[in-house]
Amino acid sequence: MLTVLIATYNGAATLPLTFEALARLAPPSGSWKLVVVDNCSTDDTAAIIRSHASRLPLTYVHEPRRGQNAARNAGLHHMEGDLLVCTDDDVVPESDWLCALRKSADTHPECAMFTGRIVPRWSTPPPEWIRRWVNMEVCFAATDPAQREGPVRANAVWSPNMALRRAIFDAGFTFDEHVGPDGSAAYAMGSETDFTTRAEDHGFRAWFCERAVVHHLVRDFQLDRDWILGRAVRYGRGMCRRHLRCHPEGTTTLLWGYPVDTLAKIARHAIRARLFKLLSEERWFREQWEQNYLIGWAREAKRYYAEAL
Repeated sequence: MLTVLIATYNGAATLPLTFEALARLAPPSGSWKLVVVDNCSTDDTAAIIRSHASRLPLTYVHEPRRGQNAARNAGLHHMEGDLLVCTDDDVVPESDWLCALRKSADTHPECAMFTGRIVPRWSTPPPEWIRRWVNMEVCFAATDPAQREGPVRANAVWSPNMALRRAIFDAGFTFDEHVGPDGSAAYAMGSETDFTTRAEDHGFRAWFCERAVVHHLVRDFQLDRDWILGRAVRYGRGMCRRHLRCHPEGTTTLLWGYPVDTLAKIARHAIRARLFKLLSEERWFREQWEQNYLIGWAREAKRYYAEAL
């Protein structure tokens, strides 16, 4: 027995595609159930979930506290079986997805975390500058095409395609509700990576299952330059949070609550971005990305140091 968990907020535009794909899944050995946690949606999400209850082994949960990880933690109370498979409300899995994850878990008892291939499914073909300049892993959770079956580090286990043994939760691990999508525009990214890296530090290992494939829907607004640069801010916040958790710093020089060295780096990238704006669009974009990444880092560091005082 395994449980598939989806946390959703205003997923009405994509959930029907996800549910249609789930209804076509080949059942894994030992059967499965689906838990969908509605995180205070204001669109037709609840009605769409209930309309698919007769076609899927579905349990509906409403979680009033905003945040993807708050919703996931609420869903944990409804988990059955030895394996929790997490995915998102904008994912279309291939028909043997659960069978492949189940087989990997049964074949590799030494591992407690499993992931598979995540392939972007573009609503509109992306422009060439996105293919050439943008980090596909960070922006679209796309797996490196060169990745092959075998052990992986926990930071390669991502939300659209993630399976976790019950043993991790029995050890006391839950999802950190201060990280991940929470309704704000500049949240700290990496809600699942925070979880998996903490589990890895505790000794739990990860495995990449090449046959477990999902397609991650990429919508037109996610091809906008401003959205992508906003992603850099969120990524910077998440990376800073992980860094400070693993390497807490004793004393750091602050200015207006921000680390001075990070502010200096932001200023350098801002100057370079202005210099390259008319000379090289690629360099301009890359400098903007680094600047926004550091802005996110500085914001998360300020929050961290304010709480430490």
